[in-house]
Amino acid sequence: MIGQAFSDPALLAQALTHPSFVNEFADLGIEDNQRMEYLGDAILDFVVAEWLFHRYPDAHEGELTGIRAHLVRTESLAIFAREINLGALLR
Repeated sequence: MIGQAFSDPALLAQALTHPSFVNEFADLGIEDNQRMEYLGDAILDFVVAEWLFHRYPDAHEGELTGIRAHLVRTESLAIFAREINLGALLR
């Protein structure tokens, strides 16, 4: 997969479940990844902000905000997702 071990396969399955899959298979009683995505977005913003804060100690808030926005935008994350072949794992 992506070279990472997961202790809770049910959480991994939920993280890889798109809402459209849940709609098509409502009788399975599974949850989609929307709540996890909400939390994950906040965590990613925080981790990237903290890294930038220490990596660029002389940068102003506006500069850091712009760099963070570039790093966590959909297009940048999609490139990484393709690199690890995440699309093949989504349901």
